Amino acid sequence: MEDTTDLQGNIIAPAFIDMQVYGGNGELFSVHPSISSLTSLYEYCKSGGAAYFMATVPTSSAELMRSAIHAVKAYWEAGGQGLLGLHLEGPFMNPIKKALTQKNILKYPPPPISTGYSKRAAAS
Repeated sequence: MEDTTDLQGNIIAPAFIDMQVYGGNGELFSVHPSISSLTSLYEYCKSGGAAYFMATVPTSSAELMRSAIHAVKAYWEAGGQGLLGLHLEGPFMNPIKKALTQKNILKYPPPPISTGYSKRAAAS
């Protein structure tokens, strides 16, 4: 015998995960990293069926990447939903697979820099 539940006319459907999204509802997280832009991003993703998302920042300045890390942490601390993490696209990329990224922005990540991002994220 199978267990059944009366959904009273409602439907159960899977939710999607958007693994690389830059912004939504008129707010670009990678330009204005904030709780507000992440909230707009979450609402945008939900409207398209994605219950979860990874906010994405393209190759940018170290300052912007740090701001994005702080915004994600603040969003989580404020109880923000749906955000699984932060996708930082660079500047640490293989120059052969750089796509449209300008070559002069690319860098090789020495351990102190990459470790520093992780420590800042944990401490902020």
